[in-house]
Amino acid sequence: INAEYMGSFEEIISSKMSIEMINCEKAKEAFENAILVLEQQKEFEHAMEYSDQIIMMMVKNKMSFYETQKYITDSILKANRYAVELNQAKKFKESFRILRKAIERIQRPSRDDKGQLLMLTYNNIATSYKKCGKRQQAIKCLEIAFSIAAKNHITRHLSLVCLNSCTILSELGNFTQALEKATISASQCEEDIQKIEKEIAFSGANDALEEEKKRKAISSGYILLQYRNTTRAFGQEFRCPK
Repeated sequence: INAEYMGSFEEIISSKMSIEMINCEKAKEAFENAILVLEQQKEFEHAMEYSDQIIMMMVKNKMSFYETQKYITDSILKANRYAVELNQAKKFKESFRILRKAIERIQRPSRDDKGQLLMLTYNNIATSYKKCGKRQQAIKCLEIAFSIAAKNHITRHLSLVCLNSCTILSELGNFTQALEKATISASQCEEDIQKIEKEIAFSGANDALEEEKKRKAISSGYILLQYRNTTRAFGQEFRCPK
């Protein structure tokens, strides 16, 4: 990836040809190449603007519903990854703006994965609030994420949401509620690990799948370790919830 992609993209934009006159797939490819360059330059908001253009183009040209929805979902997940990187760089205002844009995309109609994406995004908004010292706002966002999970019977990422709640509540001195969240988090991790073990057992010779499941198991194990540390900090003996 280099500046040549950006150059070819700018030539398309600067010309007076309308998008209708350009082959849709080639135009989409030009936008995507530009986004790759912008991502390398950490120009995430600009990259989001270009992905908006791709979405509008896909809808206008009546590309397949499945392909359009998949692109929107991928762009929402990518926005959340942008926010994580921006939080690490302490660029919180930009992180908030990108996550708001992600919420707007999630609210589009005909989304089967709306609940899952909303929960993930509110969890990351909470992380942004926590990192800039606004713990009460962070807790409110995590409560929204938790209620979305309960309403839609979502378990994926639930352990992470509860662990984040546990961390912030303990910092606020709310140890009873923090322990409740830690217990839910550990319980969910136990279920996740059991599912992962079953998937590994059935994966057979598929080494790539097995490695992916092992990484997830390690992640879940880390959360269980955090739970142990939390309960010990509260002066209680660790017991894995049944």
